[in-house]
Amino acid sequence: MLASLINIPTGPEEWQEWSFAHANDHRIIRDAIQASKSINLQDWTLDPINPDLFVGWLRNNQQSHTDVNSTLGIPGSDLEDVDISDPGQRESWWESHYQEHFDWHAVLGI
Repeated sequence: MLASLINIPTGPEEWQEWSFAHANDHRIIRDAIQASKSINLQDWTLDPINPDLFVGWLRNNQQSHTDVNSTLGIPGSDLEDVDISDPGQRESWWESHYQEHFDWHAVLGI
């Protein structure tokens, strides 16, 4: 499931698949934190992604990343400030975003 987060969606169906996989990975991480640290992190709304409310999704995603990074002691990136229509920014965001998910899995041993 983690590997699917590195792929940048190009159409509506791929966005739906990515959105579901992404939100599911957040659930897996929250569950692992609950099991290993007895900390119950808030479940921010991450799926589905409404393109008309993308700024709100970015805010929720950033808060979720901030929560996990703080709990695990991992430095994070600014994942809220991105112009997703700019190819360079989009690629950079995807790499930074994926790296945080990858790091969480490594720290939690999942």
